[in-house]
Amino acid sequence: MLISLRIVICLAIMVTLPTVPIIAAYPYEKYGLDPNMLLILLEKTRKDRKTFAFQDSFLGQDAPQLFVEACGDDQSGKLLWPPNKVCVLAFWSIHCGPCIASIPQSNKLAKLLEANGGIFLSVHAAGEKPIDVKKICRRHSIKYPVFLDSAGGNISYWGGKTFERYGVTAIPQYVTINKNNQILSWKQPETDYLIKLFKDNNNKKILCEAKQIPVIIYPKELDILVAVPNQEVGFKFVVCRPDTPKLKLKEIKTEKNIIEVTTKKYSKKSQVAYELSAKTITPGYGGKIRDEIILIIENDGTEELFKIPCLIKTRNLTNFNPSCLFFGKISSGEQKHCLLTLCPCTKNESIKAEFEYVPSNITVSPLNVNNQNKNDLVFEITFFAAQPSVTKDDIIIRVSDSQGESQILKIKCLAYAE
Repeated sequence: MLISLRIVICLAIMVTLPTVPIIAAYPYEKYGLDPNMLLILLEKTRKDRKTFAFQDSFLGQDAPQLFVEACGDDQSGKLLWPPNKVCVLAFWSIHCGPCIASIPQSNKLAKLLEANGGIFLSVHAAGEKPIDVKKICRRHSIKYPVFLDSAGGNISYWGGKTFERYGVTAIPQYVTINKNNQILSWKQPETDYLIKLFKDNNNKKILCEAKQIPVIIYPKELDILVAVPNQEVGFKFVVCRPDTPKLKLKEIKTEKNIIEVTTKKYSKKSQVAYELSAKTITPGYGGKIRDEIILIIENDGTEELFKIPCLIKTRNLTNFNPSCLFFGKISSGEQKHCLLTLCPCTKNESIKAEFEYVPSNITVSPLNVNNQNKNDLVFEITFFAAQPSVTKDDIIIRVSDSQGESQILKIKCLAYAE
């Protein structure tokens, strides 16, 4: 049940970036989801591949507004934005190991900034209880203001509005802002860099590179139509980042529709890929289920969150013609007839129909029609108007196959009696 789409995911950000192919010649049609073939190709093309700055479009631009609430102890206070001073923003989470490990260095940076008239602020990912964040702040002796991001952002940005505004998908993430509120850098600033920035009386932009090779998730999303209802089906994905041997698939989350996800790691020299195998139960005829596979990928001190949308649909059991029974205008006391045909979607499939609801002024009679397919079901639908009225109602039919699987059909009936 695999689909063949060639899609390369770049780290999600707030602005539209030009398309940068990183493995333009990968023969998906030939190798499909073979992780070993992918790794061989990535290794062969490693010297020719160039990284690009996925956040370069933010450099030199005004820093977006923060949508946060105070979350630390007394040191948080009221946020004044923009601060109109050199500022370092740290995006983090108490559940991120590299974030916790970076706290001592962040305390040092906060002290340096404060001594030179700057400020160090941290923004925690949305969705956490403030009391839990405060406990971690006290346990690790955080010496700088801590704020909690507001919920409502896209899940690719950890579900927070501020994270989304700044395009933060990997944490810990640092953003250096000058006194004119312009973004200068997207990585943890070194002490020498900050000292140069404080001495920069003309406020020239001292830019740091923010380059990252994008993660490849193939396929980017799952959108399949299956034939058999209420059956277990499996599908696969490949996740990798070229030239990143320390890549780790740290965590996988799903909703209730995906019943199981397993992983297998493949590696070759400087290349690592993960194969994800997922299982689910298909919906009934004509049904669909939506889900997401959420991945947290760790590499070299940062964690990134990605999601794979999944849509699994089951084919209809039958087609019906017409889809709406329109009797039009008739006189009171008269009858009007329409034919309704139910046709199996699969050749030689046997179906049966049970009318679960029929409006009181409508009758249904089965018919044998010449030249009809032997498995088609034809019914005469008769509308009777005893008095002037407008009828707008549904006929509800349960159609079943030979195995007892069924689909509910609703056919609208429209009539006007004068």
